[in-house]
Amino acid sequence: MLSAIALIDRSGLGFAPIPADGFIFLNDQYKPDIWLSFDNSGGHDIFLRKTATGYKYVYEIEVRYNQSSFKPSDGRFHEYVCLEYETEKFRDHLTTNQIYASYTKDVAVPLRDHSLASVQSIIDSWTKH
Repeated sequence: MLSAIALIDRSGLGFAPIPADGFIFLNDQYKPDIWLSFDNSGGHDIFLRKTATGYKYVYEIEVRYNQSSFKPSDGRFHEYVCLEYETEKFRDHLTTNQIYASYTKDVAVPLRDHSLASVQSIIDSWTKH
């Protein structure tokens, strides 16, 4: 499974590294395909399709939260960026082999495009706090 993931330039697409420690949840409800969920600071999932020789990386989604946007009164983060990528048709709103970024600040915020560049300065500003 990890060898299939290693074939993708995930860092170049803007995804965080797979954590070296922590929990990885393997959801096999899609048998024989696999859905991996990583226990890190946000939502991070990878979908792998079973092939004759192993697995193929098909889809990844990562949600990065602005930690200072959390409001205990409703238990929600109010600002986050979502990155998605697919290597074959998996989600209707995505273009295959192209990163899709979205930004939410209480409601979805329109972006000039859905590239990593359109949200990178937002992500960078959160890490400077």
